[in-house]
Amino acid sequence: MADDPENSVLVYLRRMDAKIDGVQETLKEHAFRLSRIEHSLNRIRQDMATDAEAGVLMQAQIDRIDRRLDLTDVPE
Repeated sequence: MADDPENSVLVYLRRMDAKIDGVQETLKEHAFRLSRIEHSLNRIRQDMATDAEAGVLMQAQIDRIDRRLDLTDVPE
């Protein structure tokens, strides 16, 4: 009878250990996925900056063409 409480505690501790292992594995997976999301977000930000730069360059070219063709309104 003296061994039963000790065995019960060991069984309980083993269950806790297994659950903690599962939580650690889940945490590693979430950290990996979060890292991928951060990387993707950085790529999106770079793409947005590149698109904005391209838009500015295109507008400058359009303005230059408008001036060469005298399509711009002359301020009075």
